[in-house]
Amino acid sequence: MVAPIVWEAGSRDGFVEDVQGMRRRVEEHVPASQSDRQLKLGPGGLRDIEFSIQLLQLVHGRSDETLHSGTTLEALEALRDGGYVGRDDAAELDTAYRFLRVLEHRVQLYRMKRDHVMPSAECDLRRLGRSIGLRGEAEREVVERWRAQQREVRRLHERLFYRPLLQAVAKLSPDALRLSPDAAKTRLAALGFRDPNGAIRHLESLTSGVSRRATIQKTLLPVMLGWFADGADPDAGLLAFRRISDALGTSHWYLAMLRDEGTAAQRLARVLSNSRYAVDLLIKAPDAVALLGDPSGLVPLTPEAIRTRMTTAWQRQESTADAYTAIRNVRLRELIRIVLGDLVGDLTDKEIRLALTRLTDAFIGAGLEIATRDIERKREAELDVDLIIIGMGRLGGREVGYSSDADVMYCFAPHSADSKDAGTKASEVITVLRKGLGGSGPDPTLELDADLRPEGRSGPWSAVLSHSLPTIRAGQPAGRRKPCYERESSLEMRAWLPPSST
Repeated sequence: MVAPIVWEAGSRDGFVEDVQGMRRRVEEHVPASQSDRQLKLGPGGLRDIEFSIQLLQLVHGRSDETLHSGTTLEALEALRDGGYVGRDDAAELDTAYRFLRVLEHRVQLYRMKRDHVMPSAECDLRRLGRSIGLRGEAEREVVERWRAQQREVRRLHERLFYRPLLQAVAKLSPDALRLSPDAAKTRLAALGFRDPNGAIRHLESLTSGVSRRATIQKTLLPVMLGWFADGADPDAGLLAFRRISDALGTSHWYLAMLRDEGTAAQRLARVLSNSRYAVDLLIKAPDAVALLGDPSGLVPLTPEAIRTRMTTAWQRQESTADAYTAIRNVRLRELIRIVLGDLVGDLTDKEIRLALTRLTDAFIGAGLEIATRDIERKREAELDVDLIIIGMGRLGGREVGYSSDADVMYCFAPHSADSKDAGTKASEVITVLRKGLGGSGPDPTLELDADLRPEGRSGPWSAVLSHSLPTIRAGQPAGRRKPCYERESSLEMRAWLPPSST
């Protein structure tokens, strides 16, 4: 008679928030003198585990009868098997619960008194430690083990008990949670999906079978459907989610991140249903979804960090083609970081344009290094010419957009008046550079557009630079040096120098 009332409690308005508030009030009523030594009521105690498990039961148990257990550890096992709690988290909670119960019982057995507070006297701690099998410095070891379990329990409690997904699931009706074909079709149409039948095929593909992956998807998708519907194209969002999920396969971190890590699932749904550009990038590098679960994942890297990653990536490659693929993979991941920060992060328009400009700077700089190495290998000699690339247009003004090309000017300077074929060598480097950065690849093509040069399209690609380059190099020792990237000047220009110069 009471059971239906119990398992419908999770449907009440504000239920999750009320339970979370109840747990906080329990902690507030613990005497200050005992809060740090409470085995049951304090932070990291038994109540943290019980509240976490019972809240998950009441929210998900409306549609899953396997969770209807009155025993804490049996319920934890059912939550683990149902994919609501990760295997490692469940194992940690099980171990901690048993350990804390043993400590509580040993404390109570000594004087047959109902007590949940760890003793503070050294003799009492020694007796407690030896009662659970510890030897040697039992009084110290029992405290260390208890504190370690306390910290772990608190960490898992905050991760599970305040999981944003719980509030979203609690707001759904039991029929919406079960995702039966008829109920799903009706809900999809009501949410604004243009092709409910196609959406159902995607849902069946994601949730069919008895694998853990399918089980977790059954928990995530009822909620994510509503988030997809909030976007510009719910159908495209669901299709993209299926493609990314299929690409990642059984990767253990992916679904666990969406289930456990803050608002990662909601952010992903928003990205997939609002930006085809972001979807195209993520399909090429689906593992970059992990950025949504990293607190710092949506903050663009510094120019120095980007250059370091690109240099490290291409220097490991022997062939020129592989070297360009390496830096293009780095660019792809950083583009994903920027577009995710744009869609669901805190980046302003100015920060986005600056981040894209810095990425383009580093990309062209690394590409020029690779091209220079390629020509030096072919000629079997160090180039006796310095090449500089000057950013123009949006690149020069630090206003690069997602679809911007790179307006540039190429200038070169022979090392001496005796340098032969300096212009030819510079053109060979530019040819390799343009080919390496263009064409099909993991990242969107970056076109180097030199049409803004003084002679226009009909003029030569590169021009002799007789004064500016020596000025940039003034005061630097001669000899082969690592590349030095010229900072933005008062004219808002960029300069990249190959490895043969400073």
